[in-house]
Amino acid sequence: MKKRFIIYIGLWANIILSACVKGDGNYDYRDASEVTPGDVSGIETFYSVNSLYNLHITPEISGITNDEDYEYYWVVWGTGFNQTNWKDTIGYEKTLDYVVTLTSGTYELAFQAKNKQTGVSVYFITDLSVASLYSEGWFVTKSENGTTDLDLVKKDGMLYSNILRSVNGEGLPGEALKSFYQSGYYVHQQENPDGTVTTLNGQKVIYVLSDRDMRVYNAENMHLFKKFEDAFFEVPAKAPQDAFLGMSGQFLINNGKIHWIGLSGSIGKFGYPMLGDYEAAPFNMGSMNQGMLIFDKKSSSFKGVPYGNTELVTLTSDFGQQDCNNMNCDLIFMDEQTAYFGVTKGGIALLKHKEKKEYYGAMLNMNWSSGKNPFVNFVTVPEGHEVVKGKLFATNCTNDVLYFSDGGNTVGMYNVSNGIEKKAILTYPAGENVGYIRHISYTTYNAGDQSLDCLAVLTNSTAGWKVYLYHFIGKTADIETPHYQSFSGKGTGKNVLFRGLNAYGIN
Repeated sequence: MKKRFIIYIGLWANIILSACVKGDGNYDYRDASEVTPGDVSGIETFYSVNSLYNLHITPEISGITNDEDYEYYWVVWGTGFNQTNWKDTIGYEKTLDYVVTLTSGTYELAFQAKNKQTGVSVYFITDLSVASLYSEGWFVTKSENGTTDLDLVKKDGMLYSNILRSVNGEGLPGEALKSFYQSGYYVHQQENPDGTVTTLNGQKVIYVLSDRDMRVYNAENMHLFKKFEDAFFEVPAKAPQDAFLGMSGQFLINNGKIHWIGLSGSIGKFGYPMLGDYEAAPFNMGSMNQGMLIFDKKSSSFKGVPYGNTELVTLTSDFGQQDCNNMNCDLIFMDEQTAYFGVTKGGIALLKHKEKKEYYGAMLNMNWSSGKNPFVNFVTVPEGHEVVKGKLFATNCTNDVLYFSDGGNTVGMYNVSNGIEKKAILTYPAGENVGYIRHISYTTYNAGDQSLDCLAVLTNSTAGWKVYLYHFIGKTADIETPHYQSFSGKGTGKNVLFRGLNAYGIN
């Protein structure tokens, strides 16, 4: 929280006021206290409001005898990762009476009183936090009766079920795949009743994918922005498999082909698929600022997908242990290790040889972004290890560890670098089967916000889905038991994400 402060300068020119006041053609040297307004009161040092709330503030300024001698301005500007270089004037009266239409996040609110004759001003700057029902909480992507929807659990434990259907009258057809949150930069164009088009810039959105559809929703109110057929310049056959948010755009793997939206100059539509004879596996290692690494099933090779390219990049083979091209392997799993604003530090892959009964674990780095082999380490998984039976996997963000489950009621962990496996580090009641695992880690950039570093495990049973949250033991990949929090809902859960008020993206 900021301490209030008053500055006697021109807000826009930033010229320091001296004790002299300029008249027409001469200088009248007078004491500043005679011409400068006094202290500002009646404004709090921090405001926390919900979207569409009416913000009413009446300041008082000592030393002012006639309000008509002054011009008043209320200015708001964004703070944090995605709100820089932006400001807006929201009031021209001494009393602010403003219906908050800002998107959720943190802002600074400034009040200025300017003498019309002298140009001397007094300011007060305060912090403003804006939230909506959907701006903070745990989102669970789930299926129920052949329809995909989202459940939301707030930090106080309140559950809001089927929010897509509640807001829009319907969810997505098909079984749930995943959802991900984009905290700004999305551009949406909407047609007005009179036929004109309004462009909405800098929108916060949630992508939701099922095995039969993909839709984009306004993350502030969950209103539908785009259906699958609205999200492409040229609509392909529906077969969504995976999607990823990057620093400069969003990627989609659909029917084995890769589509991309750039954040700069886009209108929220995916372009044509990347060129080439390839079939992308439904996994990726994303880099927030470089693009992503994918595995081509046709050539059994890792390929680079830089931002802005029209075709995949073939990587070099200069690595002593293992070539990343023509590997004669199937990719079982791949994902990045991310933390702190979603910055990628590396990744982990698990592969199976097509002919031999061998499995391999690989540690990956960012060399692929410059066209080099991504392997840091490539090892054979020891015989008898249960990680090869895994159907669900998750990377640890700071250690060379995979968490895995065969879809039953246990979770194990496997260290790719040293080969050590720990079986059944977590066990759930019979009939409660693991459906999703994720190390969720990010650090907020505003004091007082909730930073996260936990392992989330989602289970499914006849009663519905349930999410367990676990702390780590220090900086290791080992889990503190029992869980420190859990929550549950109806349906079959598939994916879990936490949306924080000031998070760029959540891994």
